[in-house]
Amino acid sequence: MIRDETTDKYIQHNNRTVFLIGEINRETSMKVIYNIQLLNKESTEPIILQINSGGGSVEDGLAIIDIMRASVAPVYTIALGQAHSMASLILAAGKKGYRKANKNCSILLHQLQTGYQGKFDDVTALYNHVNRLTDIINDSYVTFTGQNQEKIKKDLQSTIVLMGQEAIDYGIIDNII
Repeated sequence: MIRDETTDKYIQHNNRTVFLIGEINRETSMKVIYNIQLLNKESTEPIILQINSGGGSVEDGLAIIDIMRASVAPVYTIALGQAHSMASLILAAGKKGYRKANKNCSILLHQLQTGYQGKFDDVTALYNHVNRLTDIINDSYVTFTGQNQEKIKKDLQSTIVLMGQEAIDYGIIDNII
């Protein structure tokens, strides 16, 4: 494992393992994306994405998911500690059958959170963008979990915390470590 001196986090790959630790932002997402792409060039053997994150930027998280889905090598996901917010969607986006979490790992789902200020036209444009992102998030949870659209929309209106068997039953993970 290589320590990233700029963020003081372990994110580089080691033995086909990529680490997503901490906030999901432009910097961490680009490092995860880079490492997944690098491992794809080396082999089509599975890539393991270990996650311990409280979430973060939706756009940066969706960029990670896009790369995971485009990866020739299957991306297995493992949550250690927490997979909250956007991190829970990344966890669910892993290769079905190979999405795992520790028994006491908390997996948190909730609706997109934002706050905008500015001119009315700017706020309206941003509101429309948030609605599109909300639709993408809802559709992604439907695809990855097998839950129906109505349940996802209803569930994401509040905060849901899942652990262990609850996360399996919901379809976020397949196994408990």
